[in-house]
Amino acid sequence: MNQEIGSNEAKATLPDLLRRVEAGECFTITHRGKAIALLTPTHAVRQLKTEAAIDRILNSRKHTLSDQQLDELKNQSRR
Repeated sequence: MNQEIGSNEAKATLPDLLRRVEAGECFTITHRGKAIALLTPTHAVRQLKTEAAIDRILNSRKHTLSDQQLDELKNQSRR
């Protein structure tokens, strides 16, 4: 779960925050109540990118064209 932490507190407790991030926790760093940064483990970012790529691949497979549709598209591009 993503926890919010103020920028001043993050600055004061950075070593502890890094240990917690290494253990898998995520933080949103805020400044005057506005979210300005995400502090997440690097493995989580890689996992999110991998999951997004898999979703794009699976979604692209859902949109198949018939032979007739492909022929029509080919003919349109030749005009």
